[in-house]
Amino acid sequence: MEQLGKVEARKRLKVFKAYNEQTLNNMDLEHLGELDKFNEEWTQKFEMMSKEAMELKEELRERHRVEKREAEAMFFSSIKEPKSGPELLNLKTIRKKLVNARRYLDADKVTERIEELKESLELTWNNKMKEQYENLLINIETKHSTEMKSLKFRIKNAMKEQKEAKDKELRQLLTRFMNSRRGLENKHVLEIQKYKKFLEQRTIPYNHTRKRNDNS
Repeated sequence: MEQLGKVEARKRLKVFKAYNEQTLNNMDLEHLGELDKFNEEWTQKFEMMSKEAMELKEELRERHRVEKREAEAMFFSSIKEPKSGPELLNLKTIRKKLVNARRYLDADKVTERIEELKESLELTWNNKMKEQYENLLINIETKHSTEMKSLKFRIKNAMKEQKEAKDKELRQLLTRFMNSRRGLENKHVLEIQKYKKFLEQRTIPYNHTRKRNDNS
């Protein structure tokens, strides 16, 4: 077998090192590709989650609009005209007797009192209905606000969990890459050491070759 000179040995060692370096570069490029794919997949996941979150919130808003319309319709359909109180009924009875007795002047005075009492009762009734309607709206808005806050809280937690899952997967991906790269680097170091030893065993220095030629 031909023996190698130092120059040739260095060339071969340089080629071997360049090959190892290219192998690491290829691993780095492959890892960058994995990272791009990882980020793209997670971007799509988050976009999908954001879209679903918007749809859920819009569905809830629509349900709230329907509930409000139905509650208002039920409220207004349940309203009944105010009943005449005992005082108003008594005044009407008195007016009737006065008219029958042809005491029209007194009857007119009672009529005025009846109108005043009716206005007062109507105002009281209107205020009561207004208060009930406002309370209804407050209860509806409170219920709807609580439900929307609950939905947003669940969405926020879901997003947080997904972000934590992404971070965990990313750490695992980076750890696998670093371990693989470190393992490959260590393998290359051992291979270089073995290759150097192999070359040393097969190489005769030029000065040693010259000595042999001079002696001969």
